[in-house]
Amino acid sequence: TTLGIIGFGLGVWIGGIFTYKNFNKIAAKGYPFSLIPTGPNKDLFLTSLKKFGALYDQVILMGYPPFIKDIIDEAPAYGIDLKKYSLRIFMAAEEFSEEFRSYIALRAGIKNPIRDIINLYGTVELGTMAHETPFSVLIRRIAHERPDVRDALFPRKHILPTLAQYHPYLTYFESHGDEVIGSGYASIPLIRYSFPDTGGVIPFDTMIKTLLRCGINISKEAKRH
Repeated sequence: TTLGIIGFGLGVWIGGIFTYKNFNKIAAKGYPFSLIPTGPNKDLFLTSLKKFGALYDQVILMGYPPFIKDIIDEAPAYGIDLKKYSLRIFMAAEEFSEEFRSYIALRAGIKNPIRDIINLYGTVELGTMAHETPFSVLIRRIAHERPDVRDALFPRKHILPTLAQYHPYLTYFESHGDEVIGSGYASIPLIRYSFPDTGGVIPFDTMIKTLLRCGINISKEAKRH
């Protein structure tokens, strides 16, 4: 059984409503999934976690990265021992560092940050466009630890960028210089739409070959983690 507490903005903001509608569809299929859409109200979020969290096998905390950090930091003041819960973290709206991911995992008692903390990449125009996977998180953490891998994968980036995977039949990405453009259908069709976000597209096979040139067999690394 799973409890999801939604801390994304509600009302006119897409994040909370979009998240609620999609997880509600999962619950409607018969999965044992309950939702509490508190919005970015820290007091309501934390009191809901304290009151209902222990009734479920796992709890997913959802919200913007700074909000989730506040929730985790302030939980002890509410008498909440986060390590008593089986927590997963679902964030969106901005990138964060691997130090941030490790900090969240340590404070929340999450044993596998590669698998249990993910970030989503989306926009109002196209909704969810891409998301981190355990595979992409592992690669990003390796790039964080090894400057040679980082330079090989992201040669023009001064900071470690978000690394996400996507389904091209939902949103199709292209690189245009240092810019990412996307095509897809949300409320209206958008063709080669500029967000604008800087970045690029790395085909899966290219990623594997680049890592191999750096001496990394990512399949073996994935099994190890």
